[in-house]
Amino acid sequence: MTRLADVPEPSRYLLVPGSAQCSKLGSGIGTRASVASYFLFVADSVHQPYYRPNFGGKAIGSLYDRKDALDSSSPGRLLSDYTGRCQYLQREFNDAGVVLEDMIDVQSALFILADQYLGSSRPAS
Repeated sequence: MTRLADVPEPSRYLLVPGSAQCSKLGSGIGTRASVASYFLFVADSVHQPYYRPNFGGKAIGSLYDRKDALDSSSPGRLLSDYTGRCQYLQREFNDAGVVLEDMIDVQSALFILADQYLGSSRPAS
């Protein structure tokens, strides 16, 4: 059994399509991207957002036209697109005088948007 601590660059390992570990994470691109982004976020929360489809993905999606949806052709592309959009939003908020210092602040802003304006941050009970 391979321990995550023994794997060099675990986030890259989790994104390998067709790997046994990747298939155990879940069948959906969003699920796999979410798991991989968690490790990236833990390693560098200043620069790496945590992709959570139930609020971050929906909040980002609500800010763009459907034709400009997040690239979900692979977990890596989804995370790259999501990270780029989060970095863009961070700059836009900062330019507007709402200081978001890191990706933790960006995630908080996305949660507020999803929860207060989209009603989609909490799973149905």
